Amino acid sequence: MDLEKGCLLEQGEQFWLAEGAKVEKESQDKKKSKVITIGKRKDFKRVYSRGKCNFSSNLVVYFWRGYLRQARLGISVSKKVGCAVKRNRARRLIKEAWRNLSVNFWGDFIIVAKPSILKLKMQDVKKEISDILIKIERGKKSGKFFSKTG
Repeated sequence: MDLEKGCLLEQGEQFWLAEGAKVEKESQDKKKSKVITIGKRKDFKRVYSRGKCNFSSNLVVYFWRGYLRQARLGISVSKKVGCAVKRNRARRLIKEAWRNLSVNFWGDFIIVAKPSILKLKMQDVKKEISDILIKIERGKKSGKFFSKTG
């Protein structure tokens, strides 16, 4: 079998590098942590009904303590934001901002985007999410944010 230069061929479960090809090793900076997401409708409904709400000018965040000991993210973007391309851009902005933040506590978070989010850059979205998380953390410590059972 003739190998082209720079070609990566799959053979079984192993990958063989062709002659002259270069592979860059991923540094720690390039590796992105995976976001654990909420995908089921019943989980969204549970957070909406049992959770608490906090908001900013471009985002609304619902938070519920949950049963799982991890931070899960759900993103909701309505058709009011725009066409599918714009809604997906809003989702990507929120997901990337969440990935860059370090969430110190666990629970289920649902972030609802308002139409004005499309005017923001990723740094601005990250700042808004972190401000809301600080409000949630303050409320958690004071006991105002949680119900007696949660």
